[in-house]
Amino acid sequence: MIAELCAEFVAREAREGPRAARAWLWRQVLGSVPPLVGRTFSRGWTGFEPASSRLRPGGPPMESFIMDLRYAARRLRARPSYALLAVLTLAIGVGGTAAAFGLVRGLLLTSLPYPAEDRLSLFWSPGDWSEREFLHLSSDWSGFSAVAAFRSKELPLRRGPHAAPELVTAVSTTAGLFDVLGVRPVVGRAFEPGEDRPGAAPAVIISDGLYADLGGQPSVVGGTVELDGAAHTVVGVMPRGFWFPDPTVRAWVVEQLNEDDGSGNYALVGRRAPGVDGPAVDVTLKRLGERLKERFQYPAAWDKARAPALKPLREHLLGPLQAPLLATLAAMAVLLLIACANVAALMLGQVDSRATELAVRMALGADSRRMTQQLLAEALLLGLAAAGVGAVIAAQGFGLLTQALPLGPLAPQGSLDWGVFCAALVLALVAAFLVALLPARSLRKSDPQRALSKSRTGGIGARGGRTEGA
Repeated sequence: MIAELCAEFVAREAREGPRAARAWLWRQVLGSVPPLVGRTFSRGWTGFEPASSRLRPGGPPMESFIMDLRYAARRLRARPSYALLAVLTLAIGVGGTAAAFGLVRGLLLTSLPYPAEDRLSLFWSPGDWSEREFLHLSSDWSGFSAVAAFRSKELPLRRGPHAAPELVTAVSTTAGLFDVLGVRPVVGRAFEPGEDRPGAAPAVIISDGLYADLGGQPSVVGGTVELDGAAHTVVGVMPRGFWFPDPTVRAWVVEQLNEDDGSGNYALVGRRAPGVDGPAVDVTLKRLGERLKERFQYPAAWDKARAPALKPLREHLLGPLQAPLLATLAAMAVLLLIACANVAALMLGQVDSRATELAVRMALGADSRRMTQQLLAEALLLGLAAAGVGAVIAAQGFGLLTQALPLGPLAPQGSLDWGVFCAALVLALVAAFLVALLPARSLRKSDPQRALSKSRTGGIGARGGRTEGA
């Protein structure tokens, strides 16, 4: 066949040119790959190939593995109590670990909905900044691309002149908040400079959820809603999935700052300028502290100018959740290890009860690799069954963990999706592999002759006696 392909390639190269000949050759090669792969994979699978074909590379391993799977299925069906106990034990460990992993992945491993989140920081003394202090520092934010002040509060929202008011969680903020976060509205615009100064028209940016509740029509932008008894113009709608500082916030209201207001209940968030890292951050903070000390007089007990510092925004938003989530995941992982140990002990007991059978198989020529493959096939079936049951347990346990852990308003960020079920499948298969290691190790160290000498051989002895008597 190779000689014919070479001859045809030479003929086409002379007739049609090298480029066309090479294209023809690649079509032949690529077209032959699927049949070859399918034939190699199915060799020994269906049993329709002749014995001579099964001796080719790729045949016996697949055929023997399918035989071991069938044998393992028959053994598990013949021992329903053992199979049910092993599956349920693994499923509890797998389901609990998968549910905890879903929360950890959604809250700790998923990026925040802000670009370059590592450059976002919260200023020291959150919730203790006044409008007067913010306006004083606003004249020079050297080292920062943008800085904004914000505070959360509940505001009554009236959707129409005759509608009943409802409380919504909102954020009062300065005009530069969305410049700091680096996220723009998908409909409308962000706040403009000067909208946080006295005399500006009240403006509000709403979340995607509130936009849908208000009708989801483009005409919502540019219209007005009544917030806290005053009409606010809706200037923009944030993208789906955006939240700040927590997912319960449904509106961001621009605050008109008053230089005479010295009450401190704001937090400051800033985006560090490119290149401002390490020592440059310390220099910037020291300069801010000196400017505060020049303008304001603080009691010694809470001198705001004494120890300026920045805290990563991610640590501020998610830091309190890290310890309980990781502790829960660790506890579930320990539970999974205990489940694996228990199922391994069950399988080890099954190996001991099959000592005579396994000894006969090894005496007839079966090596330890084939015996180990049988144990792996049984563990694989247990793992697949545990994955299915564990996925159901994970779905139920996910809601229980969400309610039990102190997640607060960030609880909706933990999501039960296909990733959790894939995690359950992977955990179940890994657990099944670990479960099979101990019995396989015991099997490799077993002595088949000793097992045969202890077994009952009355039937074989009788046949031997009749043969010798004959």
